[in-house]
Amino acid sequence: MPTPLYYIRFAKPPPVQCVVNQPFTVVWNIENDLGDMVYWHPVPVMCRIEASRTDVQLRLAPAQSKGSKSKPISVNQGAPTSAPVILTYDPARGGGMVTRLMLESAGFQGPMKFRLIFELAAGARQGHEHNVWRRAFRFDQFEPVWIIPTWSVMLHVIKSEAHRTAGDRQEDKQAERTLIAKDQQLINIREDAFQSIARHVWDCGLAMCHYISYRIRLLQKYQHIIELGSGTGLVGIYFASLLEPRTMYLTDLADSIDIVEQNVTLMEPGQTNVVVEALEWGDKKATPWMGPVDLILLTDVLYNQGSHDVLLDTVDRLMRGNTKTLLAYKERNPDERVFFTKIKERGWRCVRDEDTAFSCEIYWIEPAC
Repeated sequence: MPTPLYYIRFAKPPPVQCVVNQPFTVVWNIENDLGDMVYWHPVPVMCRIEASRTDVQLRLAPAQSKGSKSKPISVNQGAPTSAPVILTYDPARGGGMVTRLMLESAGFQGPMKFRLIFELAAGARQGHEHNVWRRAFRFDQFEPVWIIPTWSVMLHVIKSEAHRTAGDRQEDKQAERTLIAKDQQLINIREDAFQSIARHVWDCGLAMCHYISYRIRLLQKYQHIIELGSGTGLVGIYFASLLEPRTMYLTDLADSIDIVEQNVTLMEPGQTNVVVEALEWGDKKATPWMGPVDLILLTDVLYNQGSHDVLLDTVDRLMRGNTKTLLAYKERNPDERVFFTKIKERGWRCVRDEDTAFSCEIYWIEPAC
C-alpha cells in the first residue's frame, strides 16, 4: 500500500514584508492534499530561513497579550539563534497552529530577501530525503507517512513600518513547494494558501513527478507534450525542466490559468517552448496555438465524474497516430472508475504500470491498432 502524504500548509502565510525585530504570526496545519483531513498525531516540526545573509536570525517571539499590538522587541530579550526553531504540531488544539516568530538583528544591513520553510524536524525523520520532493521525509512514529514541507514565497525584510509598501498582493495569500530536477536544479511551484481545486498541489502531481524522474529514459523520446487540467502547472513544468522537450503545452480553464502563468515565470531558462493556454474539455474551437503532440499528461483529473465524457472527447481529438496518454490517478470515489470502462468502450488500450514505488496509480493509454 502506498505511503500516505501529508502536507504542512499555511492557513495564514507569513507577511511578504517583515519588519526586523517585530513579531509576525503564521498559522499552519498538517493535512491531506484535499485539506479535508488533518494528521491526527503530534509531529515535531522545525522552521528556519533560507537566505544568503546571516545578519538576520529567526527565533520565537514572546507571546502576545490579548488586545495588544505588535511592537519592536529589543534584541536582548531571549537568545537569537541561527539554528531552526523547533515546534510541535498538536492536532488536539484545533483550528491550526498559531506561531509567533521574529526576525532579529542587532546590526541590520538593509533590505534582504529570504524564504521561510516549515519541515519535519531532523530527529523525527526516517531514512533519506525524497529524491524528487525536496525536504520531504518519512515520519514513522505512529504509521509511515510522508511529511511534505512548505515554503513561503520570497519575503522581504524591511527596517521599519515606514518602509512597508501598501497594496493587495497575490503573494500575501500564497506558499510554495519545491522539487528537485536534474543537477540539483530546484523547481518552485506556487500555490494558494486557501483551499481550491486547481490552485494547490495534490498527491498525484507529486507522484507523477516522481514517476517522470523514475522513468526518464522511457519518457525522453517525447518532444511535444500537452497537459490537460494543469492546475498549478507542477507536472508539465517538472517534465519540461527535467527532460527539456521541444514543446510543452500547459492548459486549464480560463479562470485557473493565471497561477500556471505565475509558476512558468519562476522557471529557470531552458530549451523548451512552454505555452500556457486556456482549454475547456470538449470545446471544438480551433487551437491555432497548438501543433501535433506525441504525449498527453493527465494528473488527478477523474474526481468529477460528470466531466469524463468531454475529457475523453478531448483526448480522442488529440491522440492521433503514435500519440499516447499518461494518467496519474488516485481514487477519491469508487464511482470514478467508470472512466476506465469508458476507455474500453472506445477500444483503447489501458495498461497500468505495476511498479508499487508511487503514491498513486499510473496508466498508459493509447488507441488500439
